Amino acid sequence: MESVVYVEKFDPEMGSSKKIDADELIDYINRVIARKENPKEKNSKMKLKDYLHMPHIHASIAKKVSVTTADGTTFDLDKFAGLIKKRPPALLRQNAKMVKSGTDNTIFYNTSLPALKGLVVDEDTGEFRIVNTCPSAGSCQLICYAKHGSYTMFPDVSISQNRALNYLFNDPEGFQDQLEAEIKLAKAKNRTSGQQVQIRWNDSGDLLSPKFFKMVVDIANNTPSVDHYIYTKEVAMIKELPNPPDNIIFNFSYGGRKDQEKLIDPSKDKLSHIVDIRSKEKAPSTPLQAIRKMKYIDYDKDSKKWYYNNEQATKQLIAQHYNINPKTLLTIDELAKTPKGEVGQYNVIVLPGESDLSASRRDVRGTFLIIH
Repeated sequence: MESVVYVEKFDPEMGSSKKIDADELIDYINRVIARKENPKEKNSKMKLKDYLHMPHIHASIAKKVSVTTADGTTFDLDKFAGLIKKRPPALLRQNAKMVKSGTDNTIFYNTSLPALKGLVVDEDTGEFRIVNTCPSAGSCQLICYAKHGSYTMFPDVSISQNRALNYLFNDPEGFQDQLEAEIKLAKAKNRTSGQQVQIRWNDSGDLLSPKFFKMVVDIANNTPSVDHYIYTKEVAMIKELPNPPDNIIFNFSYGGRKDQEKLIDPSKDKLSHIVDIRSKEKAPSTPLQAIRKMKYIDYDKDSKKWYYNNEQATKQLIAQHYNINPKTLLTIDELAKTPKGEVGQYNVIVLPGESDLSASRRDVRGTFLIIH
């Protein structure tokens, strides 16, 4: 039998993208560097526009492609394209949250794409293109955890995400083959320990398109002894799938477009909420703000960890706000000690920095992710 030879070619069906011309990209890179050199500079309108509509570029990456000339600084966009086009040595990762999520019986890995917007190169034409990596994002855009912290602080993280995205668009068959092989290798490596391998798809970014979703489903079908789970706002696309693989768990995330949110059935679907306990008001005006105002949840600067001052009061207030039974609410530590129960039996509160265990268990209906 003759082997099939895949030809690398940019695939526009992998997700929504638009061309960004050289001048616009250079202007943006200049703004990235200027903000790094002068963080106090106020241009909130432009900064917000860039945050929502431009891909994250780390200032140190921008400086790598800058050339100081007699006429001023110029940018070597060919060098920049070369950085993005470099194929990632590994697509399967273990970030800090995945390490924390592991138990005696499970080990977690993750894949990662840029949040909201990513930058790729059409390797057929040389054009730079901006990819919409969260097609159904809504109010979540302004509080997106993946647009903050280590996802944007460290240059290696941001460039690796864009390399993975670029690989996906320019060589989807190669991307799928490599990722599937890495998942199978992870399973083989952990066979002796007896740990079940859990794959979190897209610790940032979302299901880009029906074609990308098909790839995810195909990989899950080809790795039946591995468990997969996904946070997603693409509710319609998931619910239109006639026979989803038994080894994928879908967590429908609130904070997306309203047309997607209205398709979530809280009585049947596994779901997640971003719980915003921040408030600038002197007195608490909602149950969620009361949690922070009353310091039922607080932060220890020495250990750099969040903790409960009043766990029961926190559960009561979250239950009140989301209209759920407080007796079903567990902390992540309690869940780790609780044997698996019936589908949708529990709800779980997750403090910043805690594990992702609740998203991977079918006995959890709602995951309530605290932000601050």
